[in-house]
Amino acid sequence: MVVFGFESITSAMKARKLLRRAGISSRLVRLDEIDSDFGCTYSLEISEILLLEAVAVLRRASVSYRLIQ
Repeated sequence: MVVFGFESITSAMKARKLLRRAGISSRLVRLDEIDSDFGCTYSLEISEILLLEAVAVLRRASVSYRLIQ
């Protein structure tokens, strides 16, 4: 799994919606479940196989994220 970190629940939900429209499934999790040293509190987990496609979707939409794992 790959984890994308976001600064707010709103950003994470927007990203999740964009990824879903692109056919990429994700799971919304709080980073304190994983590791919150990054200052981001919400994250999306996606399959590693879909990493490049997910990055392209988020960049096209100008969604800020931090790649964590």
